[in-house]
Amino acid sequence: MIDIKPEKYEEFKEFMAKKLTQETGRSYFPEDILICDRDRDGRFIRYYITENDHYKYIFGPVYFSNYNKSWITDIEYIFGYADFRNSKVQDLGSIEYINGSLEISNSMVSNLGNLREIGDTFFCGKNPYIKDFGKLKKIKGGLIISENDDIEIKGLETVGGLLNIGYSKIKSLGSIKYVGGSAIIYDSDIEDLGDLRYVGGVLRLIDGKVKNLNKIEYVGSDLILRRSDIETLGKLKYVGGIVDLSGTNIYDLGDLEYIKEELDLSNTSLKNLGNVKFIGGNLMVSFNEKFFKDKIFRDINGYCRFKNDPNFEKHDIEYIKKYYRNLVKSNYEDENLI
Repeated sequence: MIDIKPEKYEEFKEFMAKKLTQETGRSYFPEDILICDRDRDGRFIRYYITENDHYKYIFGPVYFSNYNKSWITDIEYIFGYADFRNSKVQDLGSIEYINGSLEISNSMVSNLGNLREIGDTFFCGKNPYIKDFGKLKKIKGGLIISENDDIEIKGLETVGGLLNIGYSKIKSLGSIKYVGGSAIIYDSDIEDLGDLRYVGGVLRLIDGKVKNLNKIEYVGSDLILRRSDIETLGKLKYVGGIVDLSGTNIYDLGDLEYIKEELDLSNTSLKNLGNVKFIGGNLMVSFNEKFFKDKIFRDINGYCRFKNDPNFEKHDIEYIKKYYRNLVKSNYEDENLI
């Protein structure tokens, strides 16, 4: 948010009006620009806009609870927070850019109009009217969706922060390709992660219906899928934290090659590690002799912990090899397998 001294407000309005007129070829005047007042601590004071205001550019937080029209006809840019809760607005109309957060939870907003970018977090909860995100292409902050009906996500490609979807009937992440923060999905009807390729933080699916990670190639932190419906990790290659697949029906690790920390496969029936080349932490499994045939101990950097080992202890790899040698010796002719 820009920092303009009150005594410079009029000068700034003149400057912006001239600049916008030159850049767009349309006519702008100082009275088209609103700069919200500040309190003694320098914080912007809320401005409750009405249908009688005709500002095009607004600098500061603006609230629409007193706005008595169903669509926005004048505002183009909001450099601050925009709150549509408890308002009569249904269509964001002329708004193209919101530099701060956008709040349409508990609102009647059903159409995002010309909105193409949000500079901070988009809050969309308990809104039965919104069915898609229109022309929206980019959210620099997070996307929070809760207690909503199905929303068709098409056009939106980037979420710069947290993606949080819960108690929702959304079935697919659609066109989203990039999530810069974590992606947390819980108690939802999502079956398909759409075009998602990159998650910068944690990817966590709780009580979901997703069976395949599809196009995701990179998870920057933990991958938490325990007790989910996941069956294959698809094109995923890198996980920058732990991988928890305990209690799942996983049968294939897909293209996964690198796990920075531990891998938990306890209470699964996975028979091999597929393309995995490196595990930086512990491997936790329910003891399965077939794992020895997969030569997994050549790829583990940490410890192996067998969940049904009576001692339930962490053992280094050499200890594990020695401890179970007699057990697997009779099953495999080639002792070098372990």
